[in-house]
Amino acid sequence: MIITNTATVNYDYTLPDQTKVPAESVSNEVQTENLFDAVLRTKASDKAFMREGERATQTIVLTNNSAILLSEILLKDFMTEGGKYIDGTVTVNGVSQPVYDMKAGIPIPDLNPSEIATITYIIEAGAITPEKNILNDAAMTYSVMDPARGKADFAARTNLITIPVVKDNMSVVKSVDKNYANKGDELTYTSVVTNTGSLAQSNLVFKDAPPSGTAFIPDSVRIDGISKAGYDPQVGFPLKDLGEGESTTVVFSVTVN
Repeated sequence: MIITNTATVNYDYTLPDQTKVPAESVSNEVQTENLFDAVLRTKASDKAFMREGERATQTIVLTNNSAILLSEILLKDFMTEGGKYIDGTVTVNGVSQPVYDMKAGIPIPDLNPSEIATITYIIEAGAITPEKNILNDAAMTYSVMDPARGKADFAARTNLITIPVVKDNMSVVKSVDKNYANKGDELTYTSVVTNTGSLAQSNLVFKDAPPSGTAFIPDSVRIDGISKAGYDPQVGFPLKDLGEGESTTVVFSVTVN
Protein backbone atom coordinates (compact mmCIF):
# COMPACT_ATOMS: atom_id res chain seq x y z
CA MET A 1 0.00 0.00 0.00
CA ILE A 2 1.27 3.45 -0.97
CA ILE A 3 0.30 6.32 1.33
CA THR A 4 0.10 9.52 -0.71
CA ASN A 5 -0.34 13.06 0.54
CA THR A 6 -0.71 16.56 -0.93
CA ALA A 7 -1.48 19.92 0.66
CA THR A 8 -3.77 22.65 -0.63
CA VAL A 9 -3.73 26.35 0.20
CA ASN A 10 -6.73 28.48 -0.69
CA TYR A 11 -6.28 32.24 -0.75
CA ASP A 12 -7.45 35.53 -2.29
CA TYR A 13 -5.30 38.03 -4.13
CA THR A 14 -6.17 41.67 -4.82
CA LEU A 15 -5.87 43.22 -8.27
CA PRO A 16 -4.79 46.85 -8.79
CA ASP A 17 -8.44 47.79 -9.15
CA GLN A 18 -9.05 46.32 -5.67
CA THR A 19 -10.88 43.31 -7.02
CA LYS A 20 -10.35 40.20 -4.84
CA VAL A 21 -9.83 36.97 -6.76
CA PRO A 22 -9.93 33.51 -5.08
CA ALA A 23 -7.12 31.09 -5.93
CA GLU A 24 -5.70 27.72 -4.91
CA SER A 25 -2.19 26.33 -4.73
CA VAL A 26 -1.52 22.55 -4.58
CA SER A 27 1.71 21.08 -3.23
CA ASN A 28 3.71 18.31 -4.78
CA GLU A 29 2.67 14.74 -3.88
CA VAL A 30 4.69 12.77 -1.33
CA GLN A 31 4.56 9.00 -0.94
CA THR A 32 5.26 6.53 1.84
CA GLU A 33 5.10 2.79 1.27
CA ASN A 34 3.48 0.74 4.02
CA LEU A 35 5.94 -2.13 4.32
CA PHE A 36 3.70 -4.08 6.70
CA ASP A 37 1.40 -4.77 3.76
CA ALA A 38 4.10 -4.92 1.09
CA VAL A 39 6.34 -7.47 2.81
CA LEU A 40 4.30 -10.66 3.08
CA ARG A 41 4.97 -13.23 5.82
CA THR A 42 3.01 -16.45 5.39
CA LYS A 43 3.32 -19.52 7.60
CA ALA A 44 1.76 -22.93 6.89
CA SER A 45 1.97 -26.52 8.17
CA ASP A 46 1.56 -29.78 6.31
CA LYS A 47 -0.51 -31.21 9.19
CA ALA A 48 -3.97 -30.02 10.23
CA PHE A 49 -3.52 -31.95 13.50
CA MET A 50 -0.84 -34.14 15.09
CA ARG A 51 -0.72 -37.24 17.25
CA GLU A 52 1.77 -37.50 20.09
CA GLY A 53 5.21 -38.19 18.62
CA GLU A 54 4.15 -37.22 15.09
CA ARG A 55 6.16 -34.74 13.02
CA ALA A 56 5.08 -31.87 10.80
CA THR A 57 6.88 -29.65 8.31
CA GLN A 58 6.39 -25.92 8.83
CA THR A 59 6.88 -23.55 5.90
CA ILE A 60 7.41 -19.79 5.99
CA VAL A 61 7.30 -17.78 2.76
CA LEU A 62 8.64 -14.20 2.78
CA THR A 63 7.68 -12.11 -0.25
CA ASN A 64 9.06 -8.65 -0.98
CA ASN A 65 6.31 -6.83 -2.85
CA SER A 66 7.84 -3.46 -2.00
CA ALA A 67 9.99 -1.23 -4.20
CA ILE A 68 13.06 -1.40 -1.97
CA LEU A 69 15.76 -3.91 -1.02
CA LEU A 70 15.26 -5.69 2.31
CA SER A 71 18.53 -6.40 4.14
CA GLU A 72 19.74 -7.74 7.51
CA ILE A 73 16.74 -10.08 7.60
CA LEU A 74 16.40 -12.20 10.73
CA LEU A 75 13.64 -14.75 11.26
CA LYS A 76 12.87 -16.06 14.74
CA ASP A 77 10.28 -18.72 15.47
CA PHE A 78 7.98 -19.06 18.49
CA MET A 79 6.17 -22.22 19.57
CA THR A 80 4.13 -23.06 22.65
CA GLU A 81 4.64 -26.00 25.01
CA GLY A 82 3.68 -29.32 23.48
CA GLY A 83 5.89 -29.05 20.40
CA LYS A 84 9.64 -29.21 19.87
CA TYR A 85 11.98 -28.30 17.02
CA ILE A 86 13.90 -31.09 15.33
CA ASP A 87 17.55 -30.04 15.08
CA GLY A 88 19.20 -29.96 11.68
CA THR A 89 15.97 -29.71 9.66
CA VAL A 90 16.02 -26.04 8.62
CA THR A 91 16.21 -25.24 4.90
CA VAL A 92 16.40 -21.81 3.28
CA ASN A 93 15.42 -21.64 -0.39
CA GLY A 94 15.85 -25.40 -0.63
CA VAL A 95 19.36 -25.42 0.87
CA SER A 96 19.87 -27.37 4.11
CA GLN A 97 21.12 -25.27 7.03
CA PRO A 98 21.85 -27.90 9.71
CA VAL A 99 23.29 -25.49 12.29
CA TYR A 100 20.44 -22.99 12.10
CA ASP A 101 18.26 -22.68 15.20
CA MET A 102 14.76 -21.31 14.67
CA LYS A 103 14.43 -20.45 18.38
CA ALA A 104 17.56 -18.30 18.33
CA GLY A 105 16.79 -16.75 14.95
CA ILE A 106 18.24 -17.38 11.50
CA PRO A 107 19.61 -14.99 8.84
CA ILE A 108 17.80 -14.76 5.51
CA PRO A 109 19.46 -13.54 2.28
CA ASP A 110 18.63 -9.99 1.17
CA LEU A 111 15.39 -9.72 -0.76
CA ASN A 112 15.20 -7.50 -3.82
CA PRO A 113 11.80 -6.23 -4.96
CA SER A 114 9.62 -9.17 -6.15
CA GLU A 115 11.96 -11.77 -4.59
CA ILE A 116 10.77 -14.62 -2.36
CA ALA A 117 12.47 -16.60 0.40
CA THR A 118 11.13 -19.99 1.51
CA ILE A 119 12.07 -21.48 4.88
CA THR A 120 11.12 -24.95 6.12
CA TYR A 121 11.76 -26.86 9.34
CA ILE A 122 10.28 -29.83 11.20
CA ILE A 123 8.52 -29.94 14.57
CA GLU A 124 7.38 -32.86 16.70
CA ALA A 125 4.35 -33.11 18.96
CA GLY A 126 5.17 -34.07 22.52
CA ALA A 127 2.80 -35.17 25.27
CA ILE A 128 -0.60 -33.58 25.00
CA THR A 129 -0.92 -30.40 27.10
CA PRO A 130 -4.02 -29.02 28.86
CA GLU A 131 -4.37 -26.53 25.98
CA LYS A 132 -4.27 -29.45 23.48
CA ASN A 133 -2.91 -27.14 20.76
CA ILE A 134 0.51 -26.19 19.46
CA LEU A 135 0.61 -22.48 18.59
CA ASN A 136 3.37 -21.43 16.18
CA ASP A 137 4.33 -18.16 14.53
CA ALA A 138 7.52 -16.28 13.65
CA ALA A 139 8.89 -12.73 13.87
CA MET A 140 10.74 -11.11 10.98
CA THR A 141 13.07 -8.14 11.42
CA TYR A 142 14.80 -6.33 8.54
CA SER A 143 16.30 -3.04 7.45
CA VAL A 144 15.87 -0.70 4.47
CA MET A 145 17.73 2.40 3.30
CA ASP A 146 15.16 5.16 3.41
CA PRO A 147 16.25 8.14 1.25
CA ALA A 148 14.46 10.47 3.67
CA ARG A 149 16.10 9.27 6.90
CA GLY A 150 18.77 6.69 6.17
CA LYS A 151 18.72 3.18 7.57
CA ALA A 152 15.37 2.17 9.04
CA ASP A 153 14.51 -1.01 10.95
CA PHE A 154 11.19 -2.86 10.79
CA ALA A 155 9.58 -5.84 12.49
CA ALA A 156 6.45 -7.88 11.90
CA ARG A 157 5.09 -11.35 12.71
CA THR A 158 3.71 -14.08 10.53
CA ASN A 159 0.19 -15.42 10.83
CA LEU A 160 -0.39 -17.76 13.78
CA ILE A 161 -0.68 -21.51 13.12
CA THR A 162 -2.82 -23.62 15.48
CA ILE A 163 -2.24 -27.39 15.37
CA PRO A 164 -4.43 -29.56 17.63
CA VAL A 165 -2.58 -32.43 19.32
CA VAL A 166 -4.71 -35.55 19.75
CA LYS A 167 -4.34 -39.00 21.27
CA ASP A 168 -6.57 -42.04 20.95
CA ASN A 169 -5.60 -43.90 24.14
CA MET A 170 -7.95 -46.33 25.85
CA SER A 171 -7.37 -48.01 29.22
CA VAL A 172 -8.87 -51.25 30.52
CA VAL A 173 -8.45 -51.93 34.24
CA LYS A 174 -9.54 -55.36 35.43
CA SER A 175 -10.18 -56.74 38.91
CA VAL A 176 -11.49 -59.97 40.42
CA ASP A 177 -13.46 -60.35 43.64
CA LYS A 178 -11.38 -63.28 45.03
CA ASN A 179 -7.67 -63.97 45.31
CA TYR A 180 -8.24 -67.61 46.34
CA ALA A 181 -11.04 -70.02 45.41
CA ASN A 182 -12.11 -73.67 45.55
CA LYS A 183 -13.73 -75.81 42.88
CA GLY A 184 -17.30 -74.72 42.44
CA ASP A 185 -16.69 -71.16 43.65
CA GLU A 186 -17.88 -68.22 41.61
CA LEU A 187 -15.45 -65.53 40.44
CA THR A 188 -16.68 -62.14 39.35
CA TYR A 189 -14.51 -60.10 36.98
CA THR A 190 -14.89 -56.32 36.63
CA SER A 191 -13.36 -54.37 33.74
CA VAL A 192 -13.42 -50.57 33.70
CA VAL A 193 -12.95 -49.25 30.16
CA THR A 194 -11.94 -45.56 30.03
CA ASN A 195 -11.30 -43.21 27.15
CA THR A 196 -8.02 -41.66 28.29
CA GLY A 197 -7.45 -39.98 24.93
CA SER A 198 -8.69 -36.69 23.54
CA LEU A 199 -10.88 -38.15 20.77
CA ALA A 200 -14.34 -39.70 20.89
CA GLN A 201 -14.15 -43.50 20.66
CA SER A 202 -16.82 -45.46 18.81
CA ASN A 203 -17.61 -49.02 17.66
CA LEU A 204 -16.21 -50.49 20.89
CA VAL A 205 -16.33 -54.29 21.18
CA PHE A 206 -15.48 -56.02 24.47
CA LYS A 207 -13.94 -59.51 24.43
CA ASP A 208 -12.74 -61.57 27.38
CA ALA A 209 -12.30 -65.33 27.13
CA PRO A 210 -12.98 -66.97 30.51
CA PRO A 211 -9.67 -68.30 31.86
CA SER A 212 -8.71 -71.96 31.67
CA GLY A 213 -10.18 -73.90 34.56
CA THR A 214 -13.39 -71.89 34.64
CA ALA A 215 -16.75 -71.85 32.88
CA PHE A 216 -18.70 -68.72 31.98
CA ILE A 217 -22.00 -68.32 33.81
CA PRO A 218 -24.65 -67.53 31.18
CA ASP A 219 -26.54 -64.25 31.51
CA SER A 220 -24.08 -62.95 34.12
CA VAL A 221 -22.89 -59.99 32.04
CA ARG A 222 -23.73 -56.54 33.37
CA ILE A 223 -22.72 -53.25 31.74
CA ASP A 224 -22.86 -50.19 33.96
CA GLY A 225 -25.08 -52.17 36.34
CA ILE A 226 -27.55 -53.26 33.65
CA SER A 227 -27.95 -57.01 33.02
CA LYS A 228 -27.28 -58.09 29.42
CA ALA A 229 -28.93 -61.48 28.88
CA GLY A 230 -27.35 -63.54 26.12
CA TYR A 231 -24.09 -61.57 26.08
CA ASP A 232 -21.00 -63.80 25.92
CA PRO A 233 -17.58 -62.22 26.60
CA GLN A 234 -15.78 -64.93 24.63
CA VAL A 235 -17.75 -64.05 21.49
CA GLY A 236 -17.65 -60.33 22.26
CA PHE A 237 -20.32 -57.68 22.55
CA PRO A 238 -20.67 -53.95 21.84
CA LEU A 239 -20.08 -51.13 24.30
CA LYS A 240 -21.37 -47.58 24.18
CA ASP A 241 -19.38 -44.81 22.51
CA LEU A 242 -17.04 -43.04 24.91
CA GLY A 243 -16.25 -39.34 24.84
CA GLU A 244 -13.06 -37.93 26.29
CA GLY A 245 -12.67 -39.04 29.91
CA GLU A 246 -15.80 -41.24 29.87
CA SER A 247 -15.88 -44.81 31.21
CA THR A 248 -18.04 -47.92 31.11
CA THR A 249 -17.91 -50.91 33.46
CA VAL A 250 -18.31 -54.54 32.38
CA VAL A 251 -18.95 -57.31 34.92
CA PHE A 252 -19.36 -61.07 34.38
CA SER A 253 -18.94 -64.23 36.42
CA VAL A 254 -17.40 -67.70 35.96
CA THR A 255 -17.45 -70.95 37.96
CA VAL A 256 -14.18 -72.62 39.00
CA ASN A 257 -14.09 -76.14 37.54
